[in-house]
Amino acid sequence: SDDDGNDIWEKCGRPFQPGSKSCMHCSNKKKVVKRLWNVASPYKVFIVGSIVLFFLVSVLNLTLPFINKILVDDYIQSKNPEGVSLIPFVLVILSMLGTQLIIKGVSMVRSHLLINASNGMIVDLRKMLFDKIQKGFVFFDNSATPTTKTGVTSHSHIFFANLPNNTVLFGKG
Repeated sequence: SDDDGNDIWEKCGRPFQPGSKSCMHCSNKKKVVKRLWNVASPYKVFIVGSIVLFFLVSVLNLTLPFINKILVDDYIQSKNPEGVSLIPFVLVILSMLGTQLIIKGVSMVRSHLLINASNGMIVDLRKMLFDKIQKGFVFFDNSATPTTKTGVTSHSHIFFANLPNNTVLFGKG
């Protein structure tokens, strides 16, 4: 406890967070990342695919200034304007347009992969949470229905005692 009577963590000296049984600053970050990666493992293909597409979009974005340089140096500010042919000029403009369309298409596919992965992970995390909460109800499956105020109170204490640490049922945690 500190001077004000608040409980503090021995390891880091920070005050307890309301309703928390562990300190996020003291927790092992490697374990947290490992648990998250285990949740993300069914979606590794989506995640790796989106990373590959990220680099592809980055490379394609780097080609646009190069194409723009060719357009400006060879056609717009050409030293020999009479020697400029229309067909190569149009091809350079079409290559800029094509590159932009490819970038947009690849970006849309990347977004779709990330949305699928994140939605799947959210569903899995919710299922894990609800499974843990459901374990708190196991006692009620095999017990008689309480008929008195004392019976209801004792059942509610058993329910909350069986909830996992840091489980928030209603409102803020």
